[in-house]
Amino acid sequence: MSKAQIFYYALSDDMRRKDKLNWFRQNKLENIPFTHLQPDEKHNWVNLTDNDFETLLPVADKEVKLGRKEGAIFDLYSQGIKTNRNEWVYDFNLKTLGEKVQMFSKVFEKEKQRWAESDKKMKTNDFVDRTIKWTAELEDHMVKASKLTINEQCFRFVLYRPFVKIHSYIAEIITHRLYYNRKIFGIEKQLENKAIFFSGIGFSKSFQCFATRTIADYDLLEKPQCLPLYRYDATGTRHDNITDWGLQQFRSHYTTEAIEPASPVCYDSVNDVMVEYRTRQIEKEDIFHYTYAVLHDPAYRTKYELNLKREFPRLPFYKDFWQWAAWGKQLMELHIGYEKAAPYPLERKDVPLAVARARTESSKQAMMQLSQVAKLLFGEPSKTDKLGQPKCKLKAHKEMGTIEIDEETSLSGIPPAAWDYKLGNRSALEWVLDQYKEKKPSDPTIAKQFNTYRFADYKEEVIVLLQRVCTVSLGTAGIVDAMKKG
Repeated sequence: MSKAQIFYYALSDDMRRKDKLNWFRQNKLENIPFTHLQPDEKHNWVNLTDNDFETLLPVADKEVKLGRKEGAIFDLYSQGIKTNRNEWVYDFNLKTLGEKVQMFSKVFEKEKQRWAESDKKMKTNDFVDRTIKWTAELEDHMVKASKLTINEQCFRFVLYRPFVKIHSYIAEIITHRLYYNRKIFGIEKQLENKAIFFSGIGFSKSFQCFATRTIADYDLLEKPQCLPLYRYDATGTRHDNITDWGLQQFRSHYTTEAIEPASPVCYDSVNDVMVEYRTRQIEKEDIFHYTYAVLHDPAYRTKYELNLKREFPRLPFYKDFWQWAAWGKQLMELHIGYEKAAPYPLERKDVPLAVARARTESSKQAMMQLSQVAKLLFGEPSKTDKLGQPKCKLKAHKEMGTIEIDEETSLSGIPPAAWDYKLGNRSALEWVLDQYKEKKPSDPTIAKQFNTYRFADYKEEVIVLLQRVCTVSLGTAGIVDAMKKG
């Protein structure tokens, strides 16, 4: 049997459906100028690349992780925790989270007992009480009579989305997938570590990466994987996660630069100073910082855009190792330490709620005089929640450099460059705005019994967070601009 062959031809994406159909009516199959496709070594048929990606150093490899070979910079890699029941195990309020976990545990234990006493003829999927969120794995735990005990040490902060930490309950049974996070950040006991999260294979948005020292959610970024600095064994002993093989590659390549210059050659773009280093060799943490810098490099992301969508990143050897390591360290300090960054001096404007609503009403009345459909366009007068607080808005106006916090409060003076630091399709500031909005829970039990989130309770905290993230965004943009200039 002969091997299959693929011939390819594409019409313009700008063509309308009608035009495409007409094109097919007017062109016979034998006259279409097909291209005979030849796959590359990775069996890709379209969007083929022509670069040196395969010659670069792999940051991670499945065979290396399994201990079957050498050949990657990092030993262990992992995804973040996957709960499959976020609304049950995440909450801004620790007390509310505890109440949700208690209820979840009681329902599970009740159903476990009921199953044990049943004739077991019914499918578990049809048997269980849907008051809580079930998965096939949780049903298996019910059948196996697994014990769901609540451990106070499993309540901890999780980096849920960029620049947004939230209380969580992480434990066996209730968490759908822990992956390798027990070896990275610990579960019952929090372990000291740092990790680089980056877009995983098949991401659709722009490539992104973010560093953290806390356990992170599965959807922190788009399909992310993480590269930790350390890994821990079952006894709690810490090991370097950057391999000896990886260290040797860097030391061998930078034979003339392996000793860090004592002269002030590295520019700290955050503090606008030249940094003087002591003389020393390249160490594993330097490689960790170097990795973080390279993954932020706009030229790297552009050149290897298609490769990064298909496989884990690989690292080139840039000319000035120490400068890139310095940039990576600065970026990591900014991103991991965002909660301690100096608040950027944004201008805050507070308007009494009565005045704000009077303006809204006045505007609506004027519009009603101009159009009989104004009510359909603008709706009813502004509503407040049950406590009478101003209505939450959290809306950005990039062109104006402002953010509407709620009906009363706005922030202005946001520099244009602050919006340039993006993770996916959102800027860092927009991630904060999105996550603190009031949203109705999708889980019916949570919506009925635990829908207690009110933005007003976190307003002042969020304003300061936005100021800090503005500082971090500007610092990040400054370093990335320095990379562009070389």
